[in-house]
Amino acid sequence: MRSKVRSRSRSKVRSRGRSKVRSKVSRKRYTKRHTRKRTKKKTKKKINRKIQSGGGPVERWKQMLRGPLLILGIIVAVGALVRWRQTRSDGGGGAQAVNVAATVGAADAPEVPAERMGSVALQPSAAKVSPPSKKFAHGEIIFFYKKMHTDLTESQKQAIKRGDYSGHIGMPKIMPTGFLIYQGICVGIAHLALKSDGTAKIGKVEIKNQYQDRHLCTPFVSFMIEQLKLLGIKLINMRNASNTKSKKGGPPGLPAHICYCKAALQNGYKITISNDYEVKYKDINLNVDIRDLPNYFSEDNRCLSFILVS
Repeated sequence: MRSKVRSRSRSKVRSRGRSKVRSKVSRKRYTKRHTRKRTKKKTKKKINRKIQSGGGPVERWKQMLRGPLLILGIIVAVGALVRWRQTRSDGGGGAQAVNVAATVGAADAPEVPAERMGSVALQPSAAKVSPPSKKFAHGEIIFFYKKMHTDLTESQKQAIKRGDYSGHIGMPKIMPTGFLIYQGICVGIAHLALKSDGTAKIGKVEIKNQYQDRHLCTPFVSFMIEQLKLLGIKLINMRNASNTKSKKGGPPGLPAHICYCKAALQNGYKITISNDYEVKYKDINLNVDIRDLPNYFSEDNRCLSFILVS
């Protein structure tokens, strides 16, 4: 009897142990299956969210930039169309009467009669008219009254780009502009203004630092004054704002003073020097010795008036 009881108890223990092992195994299997199902559900939810929200970050950026890029493309296309129409309307007209108001590009600019414009008035010609220019050793000076970007040659455009003056290409629409090209590079620029009282002002003369002391300033400014003289301008004002020193020594601004005065005298203009308050300092007549020009320079009197001697 005892042996039977013992065997029964042992079998019960064994069965319980087996059932526990089985339960553990089944639990593990259940958890694995459950986790797989949960991960699958999560991934499905993420995919659905991405689809609903428009995909990942790249797709979102594409959708965000699509509208602004479309608007920008429309603006560029409209601008190109307007420029094309302007070039067609400006280029195919044949002979046209040109006044200073059209060349300066301002609404309140004065009109100058054709007889005052002299030989600079545009003659009846083909669709394209080259701007006045002058060649010298190793370079070229170009002077523009209007629409220089339509009149430039390809080599002139490249020279202006190489000199980092591309931003000034549209300036002749606002004011007459001169460009100094030296050895295939634009190294200088000059801006002029025509006044309502028949006078002119040279507002800016700039030559790159590395190209100074090469005797480029005088022919450059002289050609600008020559073109103004052809327009009938009898009084030209400018201010010497230069602080450049000569390699030979001397006060700052002296090289520019000599350059401007020589250019005016070469074109038949006498010079009056005054300060910023229009108080007269000295006069320079046409018969002056060029070597004496440094003696007329004053750091406190920088305003120059060029008066045409008839």
